[in-house]
Amino acid sequence: MDADIKYSVIIISYNIEKYLEESILSVINAGGDRCEIIVMDDGSSDHSFDIALKLAEKYQNLRVFRQNNQGPLMARQNGALKAQGKWITFLDGDDFFDKDFFRCVDNQIKNITSKDMIVVNMRHYYENTKKYGEPIYSFEEKYEPVNLLKLPWYVHGKVFSREIMDKGHSFYKPKHFYEDIGHLPQLVINIENVYWIDKPLYIYRRREGSTSTDDSSGKLYDMVASLEAARRYLIRHPLFDADFAAIFEAYVIKNTLLFNFPKILNQDAKSKYAMQMFRYIELRYPFWYQNPYIQTMSLRDRSYLWLIKRRYWNCLHHLIRFKKLIKNKMEHVGMKELVLLYQKYSK
Repeated sequence: MDADIKYSVIIISYNIEKYLEESILSVINAGGDRCEIIVMDDGSSDHSFDIALKLAEKYQNLRVFRQNNQGPLMARQNGALKAQGKWITFLDGDDFFDKDFFRCVDNQIKNITSKDMIVVNMRHYYENTKKYGEPIYSFEEKYEPVNLLKLPWYVHGKVFSREIMDKGHSFYKPKHFYEDIGHLPQLVINIENVYWIDKPLYIYRRREGSTSTDDSSGKLYDMVASLEAARRYLIRHPLFDADFAAIFEAYVIKNTLLFNFPKILNQDAKSKYAMQMFRYIELRYPFWYQNPYIQTMSLRDRSYLWLIKRRYWNCLHHLIRFKKLIKNKMEHVGMKELVLLYQKYSK
């Protein structure tokens, strides 16, 4: 490994010829001339690969590779294997970095060890309106022990050491959706501390046709498959003790029954995907409602989970729809700030 390379930025590219150059240049403009940029093309059928190759002729720190279409997780892992930097971060090829990304990360990375990580805030860029959203999260900038339940489940927006990436192997079938949600716990079990950066340094493009805007029930259910793959990996890990098992169980519940299940019910109160998901949770985690980390969740979250546990799904379906109706009415009469305040403090 080249000792002079501090960062490796791994950009995942798949049929994003319209956005890839902007993504690569955002790394360069953020000071990425001091780091290594790796574009992993996941078998694109458009001109994405050619665009990356042309830019590589201009920028010596840009390397381009191609694999058969296997999905973003395999592209990330193959990119990480080729990376030479001490620290690794990921960027989807239709997203981009804020110009202060490396400046802010540099200010903190000198204070952490290879068993730590950095998490930066994010914000959306809406392709249809060409406008930026507010920061997605509200972080208190500090250095503290890592908490899987507190972390956003995306792998991007985070900076990992090579040591952590080398340990966090994954076992998935190719081309699953929601692969990140299963991969993150496999990395976090090896991490000791996290430093939070509140500034939104990762810009998440919201556009029609991207997987992030497709909430069809069939794709959402892939989340369960990813979490099950993570469970199979973690139970063999030497650091997987009773406490991490409880944390991981609560993480599963949070990202299925709290995040995923209501989305499906909002579309269909009798969804077969909701039934399959609930059966999986009841079979794999039969005492999930007694989990101590669930008991510390907000009143709203515990109320949702109580309704789900009691199988009052039709009631939850109507509750979700009623809340959405009230939200739309409030926004329509100019009370958007009040809606945002409620969303912030009801979680």
